[in-house]
Amino acid sequence: MTINMDKSLSRKQRRIRAQAANDANAVLAHAPSVRFLLRIIDGCGMHLDPMAGDALTTAHNAGRRRTGLDIMAALTDADQNAHLTMLQAAAKERDAYISHEGEESDDD
Repeated sequence: MTINMDKSLSRKQRRIRAQAANDANAVLAHAPSVRFLLRIIDGCGMHLDPMAGDALTTAHNAGRRRTGLDIMAALTDADQNAHLTMLQAAAKERDAYISHEGEESDDD
């Protein structure tokens, strides 16, 4: 756990932060949870430009993007390498899917 425990926090606040870090680490250690979060983050358009042709669409896109950024911030508070870990898991999953697709096409 790499969470920074600020000395000015009350014992209850430190306990809440520690629990949040433990929860995030549990999610990161569970491959199906990582895949699930990656799908949510992808749907948030976190890596996309939120700007659109009109203000309402831009505001909507920015709000979705903010959700993805908030999720990543929570995970990164617990593990500074969380984003990298998740991207590596996604790449591994993609490679397994591609190799599996290739095996199925050989049967045709």
